[in-house]
Amino acid sequence: MRKFSILMLPCVLALSGCNPTNSQLEDRGTRAIASDLKDPDSAEFRNVEVRTIKTSGLSKSGYVCGEVNAKNAFGAYVGFSRFYIHISADTRFLIPMLGISHGESDAGIVSDNGSLQERVDSLKSYQERCG
Repeated sequence: MRKFSILMLPCVLALSGCNPTNSQLEDRGTRAIASDLKDPDSAEFRNVEVRTIKTSGLSKSGYVCGEVNAKNAFGAYVGFSRFYIHISADTRFLIPMLGISHGESDAGIVSDNGSLQERVDSLKSYQERCG
């Protein structure tokens, strides 16, 4: 009987669902932002945090906010810019070991380029999502 309970414990733990973690959301968000850059491998991130909007059952969604620095087309780093991206994640099949399914949307980078109005609008968008 003792062997049976010892063998059952990993099975119960594997089948018990849990919410996606903030670190999983951060990782997915930074990878999505990096993939949109000229040189994704050069991306450096700092001050990354998750602003949770909704947690229910095995789902979590929120904004991943922070700062990113990457190389431009000339191979020079451009300096840190604020970014945000909305991430939604669900635990797959109630088995956390299989990872999470996710979706990304509403991404933005606050840039120093563009007209004054464009810069103000992008900063307002960042503040609405990331506080």
